Amino acid sequence: MVVLYTTMPLETIFPADISERKIIHQGNQMVEIEPFDYNKARIVRVISTDPQDYMEESLQPGTII
Repeated sequence: MVVLYTTMPLETIFPADISERKIIHQGNQMVEIEPFDYNKARIVRVISTDPQDYMEESLQPGTII
């Protein structure tokens, strides 16, 4: 196992194609989504300062919206 101690963003170290990702409002919360099919998207991450938002079942990463 290798542990990296760095201040660089993970996107710099492990480049990924994030060109299609978008940040939207889902209800009252902001989420980053990744479109994968016509009119469908997958939640990639939750953007919130409220810890309860991360416990919300409908906002979990991987959820199809």
